[in-house]
Amino acid sequence: LERKDQTSLALSVLFYQGKKDKSAEDDYGSLSVAFDSVKLIENGTPAVSERFVCELNQCLLTANTAQHAESRVNLNDAFGIPFQAIEEPMPNVKLAGGFDVTLRTMFKEQRCQTRYGKIENASYPISPQMRMDLQAALEWAGSSEQKDTTWINTDKNEVLFAYPSSLPKQPVSFTAIFKQNCDKSIAFSSQAKQFIQELKQKEIGTDSNAKRITIFVLRKIDKARTKVVYTRQTDPCELEKCSEEWTLGCANLPPFPFETPKTLYPLDIADVLNRFWKQSGEVATDKFKPVPQYHGIEILMDSKLSVSADLHRLSESAMSIGSFFGNLSAKNAWSQPMQKKAKDMLALMGLLFYRERIGKEKYMESLPYLYGQLLKAADELHALYCKVVRNGEVPPQFVGGALFQSAAEAPIRTLNILSQRIMPYYSWAKSYRLKGIMEADKESWRAGWLYRICEQIVDKLQNSWAPQTRFSDEEKAQLFIGYLAAFPKKEQSEKNSKEDSTNE
Repeated sequence: LERKDQTSLALSVLFYQGKKDKSAEDDYGSLSVAFDSVKLIENGTPAVSERFVCELNQCLLTANTAQHAESRVNLNDAFGIPFQAIEEPMPNVKLAGGFDVTLRTMFKEQRCQTRYGKIENASYPISPQMRMDLQAALEWAGSSEQKDTTWINTDKNEVLFAYPSSLPKQPVSFTAIFKQNCDKSIAFSSQAKQFIQELKQKEIGTDSNAKRITIFVLRKIDKARTKVVYTRQTDPCELEKCSEEWTLGCANLPPFPFETPKTLYPLDIADVLNRFWKQSGEVATDKFKPVPQYHGIEILMDSKLSVSADLHRLSESAMSIGSFFGNLSAKNAWSQPMQKKAKDMLALMGLLFYRERIGKEKYMESLPYLYGQLLKAADELHALYCKVVRNGEVPPQFVGGALFQSAAEAPIRTLNILSQRIMPYYSWAKSYRLKGIMEADKESWRAGWLYRICEQIVDKLQNSWAPQTRFSDEEKAQLFIGYLAAFPKKEQSEKNSKEDSTNE
């Protein structure tokens, strides 16, 4: 071994491990190796000796006793209250929202929790009195009587809490601003304004009813674990500012042929983003929900939160369902559920554009929006042609809707295809507008009006045209809005239309 010659053979002869079972080929016995120190040997206490083991055990016992003695010393808990350390577990609380939670725990068997050298009670000391106060407060806030006041269920395994630092004498719902109640007629702006006024009501000797408002969301991870997934400290002034910005964002839209989209409530945002469409107008699945239900509250409360991922998700949905919505619009065959889903998407697009500092005055003059208007005009013209020439027989898709997706992927090539496909209906409208027909749904003046709309949009496109290979997420959303938005010029009255036709 000193010569370092055939070391492996020398070690196998010196330490023969043997075999536990003769039938086993690789099941060898074990070998213990002890590393010693020259100074220990010179001191007369080598590592492999009874004296060394006894002294080591005595040191360990002494350290353990000192730790227990230290734990019995009076301490201050996390809230500054003096107390003596206790080993009792934190109390459990049963909430009416279907949750059984422990106030706080750091289980010692989870090794990753010991990285700071403290575990369980030592990691966050709380006095017995404060434990009782916290337990009582959470039991009250989560009681069934406080539903829709201090808490609401946001999802199957999720609950939202919102409460002030001091309770007002008159009961106030602190959750109504986040989720629409049973009365669907109450708009978000009205609800938010009423909520802020109630919060700012002053009582004798106080500045307001709520100087500080706490918001947090609990989610049940599994049967044994409940986690706080979102928390926020706010006040009435911040809530007022955020709600005003939210209302302005959802209204960042042009006029539409149907009713103006309503301002969304924050907890409605996730439903829009988690809706995956088929091109047939059906929902692909309702089980996959990548966006958490409380995401709308994050957008409401944090003006600097990036919404790029949300805009990407929304633009994908727009590309899937755009042609279907355009088909319904051209036929004027909207159902109430479909119209609501379309308006929710539009309101969210307006909000996300507002967060990106893109106002409607800006994007309504952009290439993608005007492109969408041109596709809409092509659909309207095609639909009128089918009513007049084909006696109401319409194809599965109109000329504009058939090119909606390809317009976002290849704008230049698609525009060339559109110009070829629309030309027969364009030429027909040029002659039909002079007929003077006033039959319902077959008015000739409408053909002339659509003819002029197409010309006006093409002129604007020439001024804003830029060579692009494909549209970005923002531009896809603008294309979708332009495709569903009303035309900038209203339909002329019958009298004026007749005069125009005569003059031409």
